[in-house]
Amino acid sequence: MGFEKGSILHSIMLMNGERLLMNLRRLGIRLAASALAVCTPAFAGGDNPDCTIPEISPFTAAPGWTYFYSGSIGPASLVHRTPPAHIPFDRMQVLEDAPSITIEAMIPKVSKTGQIFYVPEKRTIDNPVLMVSWVHSTAARFTEFEDLCDTFNWQAIPKFGEYECNPNLDNRGGNIWFAKDGDLKSYLDEIVGLDRRCLNPAFSQNGCTDALLWGVAPLGLPFGFSPPIPSYDPYGDAIAAWWKQFLIVSIVDRDDVVRPSYNPSVAPATADRETRNGEPIWDVDLGRYRFADPNKKDEVGAFLAQQGAIEDFVGYIGGECGNPADTLRGPGGFYKWLSQWQANSWNGEAPYGVFPYSSVGFTLNWQLSPSGADPTFYSQSEFLLKGEQPAYVIGTWSGSQYLGERQPGQVGWWDSCPEDLNMDGAVNAADLGILMAAWGTPNPCSNFNSQTPMVDAGDLGRLLSAWGECPGWPQELIDAGLVPSDYEP
Repeated sequence: MGFEKGSILHSIMLMNGERLLMNLRRLGIRLAASALAVCTPAFAGGDNPDCTIPEISPFTAAPGWTYFYSGSIGPASLVHRTPPAHIPFDRMQVLEDAPSITIEAMIPKVSKTGQIFYVPEKRTIDNPVLMVSWVHSTAARFTEFEDLCDTFNWQAIPKFGEYECNPNLDNRGGNIWFAKDGDLKSYLDEIVGLDRRCLNPAFSQNGCTDALLWGVAPLGLPFGFSPPIPSYDPYGDAIAAWWKQFLIVSIVDRDDVVRPSYNPSVAPATADRETRNGEPIWDVDLGRYRFADPNKKDEVGAFLAQQGAIEDFVGYIGGECGNPADTLRGPGGFYKWLSQWQANSWNGEAPYGVFPYSSVGFTLNWQLSPSGADPTFYSQSEFLLKGEQPAYVIGTWSGSQYLGERQPGQVGWWDSCPEDLNMDGAVNAADLGILMAAWGTPNPCSNFNSQTPMVDAGDLGRLLSAWGECPGWPQELIDAGLVPSDYEP
């Protein structure tokens, strides 16, 4: 019995909630049981004793993670007053020169009834780069925190779907933050010294959970932007809770990206492009970093590079339901944006109204070094997508798929898809068995829709709708040489 369009199972697949599961059982489908018996041992690597979670996590006993998160804000506010000798600028990432590509992008449109649909249009990206960001969707379920003014479903964006931040669109009044593809993996490998096999459930039973626990905080993100409900539950519902997070991988044009730093330049330095590879200027007299000064002869080149990076800047500050964010434009707008972001991040109400912002171009890992006294404090190079500029989303992946070290019998993450639980490149009976084994538990591996912590009918519906081969990395990007940092043919 297949899942072809028009088949019995295809019709069942379109049903919602518990009715879907009930009808599967009524038809006598035993795929789950057989797959569980055959495939689950190959998926679950067992509780590997060599794999540990960070000491600070949502599962940490009192004083709890919020204590350490709040404690990191003071050190974060001092980073822009920390001399260069104490900041690993040698690890700062730049966005290299690359040949242009043309893709058939999917452009969102709004129907007369208010529904979003996508139409294909050719788009040329002059200097394409692959960027990664942790996100969460809020469209499938409305909670105490997430109502109709705060809904956006990243998982509904088709391949090469265009995303553009807009302060008046679905309350997305904040620029999206990105890291360069591969930067987080390098940080975990080289600075943290983590065995990333532990982030793959084929090696460690807790791989999916551990990937989130190790992967979210290096971006500076807390484990939630509001108190969890219930308060004692690590899987409690909260704004942007840790268990809701997954990764998007997108193509952006380098000129549409800025570094949220005293040096906004993102391109590598050349003889005629004084970007300083992203390192801001340290002023000994002021005892802090600052923007390049055009009145200083030796800084004119750096000033011109910085002005070129922010001449078309569009940024957003504030904003809430029914009250669009303030729009800041150009160099003056960028200076105001940075100053306001510092004030909001460092002077808000802890723990949920603050953020460990460095303002020198690094994300700060409050989890491993809340006091800022360890090299692990400086995590990834951070980049900001300018407002009114597009990102073209290639797809979404779970934290374990992207971060976990590939195991025998698995395809690379780029050829997998969220519902491909054993990462063999297809969604099939093996994955259905794995999902059914996790039914009713808070299992991030099988929690595709990330709207409730439990694996439930919504996740089953997602798996069935994805049945078959995963799309794989787009061939047009392979042909253009635009592939992931760890790509293997």
